Amino acid sequence: MNKFTLTNFGEVDTDNLEEYYDAEITVNGRTVEVDISLDEKSISIDKLEKINSWLANVQKLDELGLTTIKEDFVSGDTVKEYIEHHLEELDSDDLNDLIKQAKEGKTKEEKILNSIKLKRVGFYPHTDERFVNLDYTLDNDLTDYLVVLDFTEDGNLHYITLES
Repeated sequence: MNKFTLTNFGEVDTDNLEEYYDAEITVNGRTVEVDISLDEKSISIDKLEKINSWLANVQKLDELGLTTIKEDFVSGDTVKEYIEHHLEELDSDDLNDLIKQAKEGKTKEEKILNSIKLKRVGFYPHTDERFVNLDYTLDNDLTDYLVVLDFTEDGNLHYITLES
């Protein structure tokens, strides 16, 4: 029986894993859900160390996600679609509150872009393309729509999409 201590999750038996682990952490003053989904009963220490490395640098992980979102806003269409949807669907009071809270941005779109926050970090260590999954939202009470980013174990973007 090999034991390993996962940051925020405690000790796990690497040869007798549960299918799912979850915890909450604080990132930039906000509560963020963190979970690990496992497809197999065992895992290598290397994979667990990689998860711990990401968790130890969760601020950097969030920065990577936000940078990717801003890059997509400039050169892609996923984030623009997310912002346009909310500009059309949110009532004016909620929209004005989001815009007022934004610390950066000149246009409404840029202010909404800068209001997007990390909601969840999910790890899928048995999947190469989707090792870490980041879910971003404007506000849990305003929308069910998410900007979802999947990164490889090395931090390369696999894909970006919208989910609800």
